[in-house]
Amino acid sequence: MKRIITLLAALLLTAAAFAQHPLLRQRLEIVEIEADADGGAPFQVFWMEADGVNQYYLTVGNLGFGNDYFQFHVDPLYELFLPIGDSIADAIGTLTTLKEFFKQPKGSSMEMPGCLAIGAPTDELQPVKVTFNKALGTRYLEFSIEQADVIRAAFLTKSEIGSLLSGTKFYHKLHPKQQ
Repeated sequence: MKRIITLLAALLLTAAAFAQHPLLRQRLEIVEIEADADGGAPFQVFWMEADGVNQYYLTVGNLGFGNDYFQFHVDPLYELFLPIGDSIADAIGTLTTLKEFFKQPKGSSMEMPGCLAIGAPTDELQPVKVTFNKALGTRYLEFSIEQADVIRAAFLTKSEIGSLLSGTKFYHKLHPKQQ
């Protein structure tokens, strides 16, 4: 009798383990590059499934606190997520647009939707200002959000955008049927 009860308990526990849905949506990485040596979150292009549709995102890592000139990176939790499309072709198009933005005059800016969240993107989108700048021979895009009197920003260089774009194109060649 003990064997039967033990066997039934083991079967019930095993069945319950397989019936679970994840509480957090899983980030399925396409390409990732390290941000810098200070241990910040890496830059990533990834996708997540929501309601049976793949949604593609770009994360520009952790944002600093500061103003137009100085940024202090003291927040290791929150990342800035930018939705870049519902298909891999849309994601490649958005990344291409960001790379072509480097041809604009210094100080040019545009707005994109984005969200500041922990771990995974949420539906609470806010405007993110993307500004092209040059400093000491480096060309970069500044992704910034204004909160009260503080500007939170992250920076991506032209080579980092190029690496994310080429990695995404390579992923698309490996998985041509993925939407």
